[in-house]
Amino acid sequence: MAVPADDSHVLRTSLELNILAGTSCPTDGGENADVSSLCGHLTRGDYGQVLETAAARTILGTERVVMATEPYPEFLRRQVQEYLSNAEGGEHGDTPVDRELCVLQTGVACLQLFVQSNWTGPPVAGDQTDILPQAYRQDQKDLLEPVCQSLTCDGESAYPLCSNLLYFLAARTLLMDSYHLLTHCQTAGWWGLRCVWVHQQLMEESRLPTLQQLALKYIQDVTEREEVLFSDSCRWLQVLYQLEAGYTCLHYYQYTAAQEHFSSAAKLARLQVELTGAMGKRTRFQQVEKAQLVLQVHREGGCQLEQPDKGVALTPKDVSLDDDTLLNQMKLTDPDQVEVIDLSSVEQALVLGLCINRKRNCPKDKLTEEEVLAYVYYLLDQPRDWSVQTAALLLRCRGEKTSSRKVERSMMQLQSLVDEYKSPTPPAQVRLGLVYSVALPPRWIMERELAQLLVSLGALSSALDILLRLHMWEDAITCYHQLGRYQKAEQLIQDQLAVQETPTLYCLLGDVTGEKQHYEKAWELSSHRSARAQRSLGWANFKEEKFSEAISCFEKSVEINGLQNAVWFALGCAGMSAQRYDVSARGFSRCVLIDYDNFEAWNNLATSYIRLNQKQKAFRALKESLRCNFEHWKIWENYLLVCTDLGEFEELVTGYHRMLDLKDKHADVQVLQVLVDAVSQDLQDNSGRPASRLRGKAVELFGRLTSKVTNNAQIWRLYARLHGDGQNEDVQENEKALQFLQKAHRCSTQSSGWDREPASAGHVMDQALLLAQAAMTVSKRKTNPTEAIQSLSAAKMVLRQVGTKVRQVHTDAMTGQMPEDLAGRLTEVEQTLATIQGLIDSLRG
Repeated sequence: MAVPADDSHVLRTSLELNILAGTSCPTDGGENADVSSLCGHLTRGDYGQVLETAAARTILGTERVVMATEPYPEFLRRQVQEYLSNAEGGEHGDTPVDRELCVLQTGVACLQLFVQSNWTGPPVAGDQTDILPQAYRQDQKDLLEPVCQSLTCDGESAYPLCSNLLYFLAARTLLMDSYHLLTHCQTAGWWGLRCVWVHQQLMEESRLPTLQQLALKYIQDVTEREEVLFSDSCRWLQVLYQLEAGYTCLHYYQYTAAQEHFSSAAKLARLQVELTGAMGKRTRFQQVEKAQLVLQVHREGGCQLEQPDKGVALTPKDVSLDDDTLLNQMKLTDPDQVEVIDLSSVEQALVLGLCINRKRNCPKDKLTEEEVLAYVYYLLDQPRDWSVQTAALLLRCRGEKTSSRKVERSMMQLQSLVDEYKSPTPPAQVRLGLVYSVALPPRWIMERELAQLLVSLGALSSALDILLRLHMWEDAITCYHQLGRYQKAEQLIQDQLAVQETPTLYCLLGDVTGEKQHYEKAWELSSHRSARAQRSLGWANFKEEKFSEAISCFEKSVEINGLQNAVWFALGCAGMSAQRYDVSARGFSRCVLIDYDNFEAWNNLATSYIRLNQKQKAFRALKESLRCNFEHWKIWENYLLVCTDLGEFEELVTGYHRMLDLKDKHADVQVLQVLVDAVSQDLQDNSGRPASRLRGKAVELFGRLTSKVTNNAQIWRLYARLHGDGQNEDVQENEKALQFLQKAHRCSTQSSGWDREPASAGHVMDQALLLAQAAMTVSKRKTNPTEAIQSLSAAKMVLRQVGTKVRQVHTDAMTGQMPEDLAGRLTEVEQTLATIQGLIDSLRG
């Protein structure tokens, strides 16, 4: 990487970028010998050699003769601060800036060695204790306990079986704890971000607030320095930074920020990625080509992203699909139809990042799986970089594990990726090149996924062997339960507690035994810092329907770790169950802040707002819930009710159409009645607009509904009312209303027993009277007397039948009396009959 000017600041910035790029460092003959030596080792991938240099051993205090009177993490932190505080340099005449660069490079070497040990392989040669002063090498047990304790964060401990944990402690001390002292290092924030990412992957909890805050601080720092750091010649490094920042934001639920970072990376790389269709086959014996989903990548300007040419590295094996029906990969009818451009390794990492971002922002369905595989197949067709190929193969494993024909390949491929760690080739420098830019998981997570896949295949014993070796007790307990060995599961935890008591083990013992005192013991053992203990205790109380106690536990848990999405959701559920809707609203609102696409949380939040009589907020929450899940009929049902209460009549009509899409015979008479009342009375909606403007849409809705629901008298009655009950000036409207009233009457009288209850009998008589009034109005507009007589005669028959039936059923045999309200209606029926008969007689002349 060329140095544009003979300036010490530019030279040092260029040196830092060369360390990131893994290319040889610039030299002008005036650089500090220690800085130059460390940079040379780093860019050649000789990370162990860095720690053998005099500068690194001075920084780490390796040669110091000290007494081990304080825990090693405290000694190391003080040692680094003393080294950096020597402002005028040491025996080599180094400056404060040189010392900062030496600290940065030593920290980078430690971080790379740790990532090599636990992520990429091959195994690191040498002993991690070689970096320690002699006094700390005596008792390994007394040494590692404070080291593990120093990596505890937000009450959560690190994975206990990490290899070479001392390297990470050194890296964290140099890159994170000393970050505020590295004021002259332009890339300290970037390496700090990488260190935070690694630290997060070590933790039992997947997301910790303290690490999130640090990560976002480092991202802000690097973003502010982008113009200083990146010239056009190293635009590819800027793409890598945007990818790493995007993955970090994605991990911590910062979805909008993540989208901005991934979009910036694509813009910098001048790549356009889109999914398209092409005809092809997927099976060996397929006769007819069908449309297949494929990825299309376009490069603006046709110029590949400039980066140092390292050639094509040895990549992990791509296991073939050994199936007698499915092809190993789809066969396109016309391969030239989809142009496949040759991508650099950074461009491939970008395509992978866009794929993962798309996967997170799309629903978990079959279409999303197909879209992800389209990205993966594109990358696997041109293997170039070890990390990208590994990440792409891992994505394919996850996508294929649910396919009965591909699950075996998924298992074999995952086993191959796990075995790759021990392979001596390619070297570590090649593997580490893009490891942070594709967000590879550590190797124990890959092995855990392999064990889970074996469980799904029924190979429980093989899975159990892996889980016990990895000390993944919770998964091992699940295996024991599936094998029916419940006592063995409890004994496993008891045996581990005999070795060392930890909050996590007591929580697992509580899970196995169902006894809450174990969670309380975990809480006390953690000095009231275990979010896991309160979370488990909360769930135990929730299952026992002790909702107030559950709320208290969940609140303590999220107070420690506010990124527990499931716990915020549980808090909301406990609040609803306890009818404490202020608590449920708070829980679900925090839940959707973390996971904006959680439709259940949005729906429950709306329910909480309804209970709190905050219906406008409920309306907005339901709109978000529908955005996340457009297919859930219960959400649409709630949406209709809120629209009804708020007077959102246009949204009501749209929502009811959607309900009919999902449930074609959905009949909610109360909602429809509100709509008809609003349109008929020309009420104003929530925005002050007249509802009568929606009459056409309401008629269209009733037309669709009555074509499916033909036997609901109330709906036919409302349909008639929408047409004015036959009292309009428009003849056709009156005839439609009469027709709908007749259908309403038939539906009412078809059910047996309508005449026995006074209330239903009175309702039918009212409906018959309305029908008669409509018939009289229609007959007056008829020019043909015969048609008029037909309408009146039909109404007369309805009235006579209803009156006769009611008189028979409700007249007391002893007194000859009937209920007063029915008697009044019956009198009105008889009077209307007489009126109709008079009209008929006059028409007949």
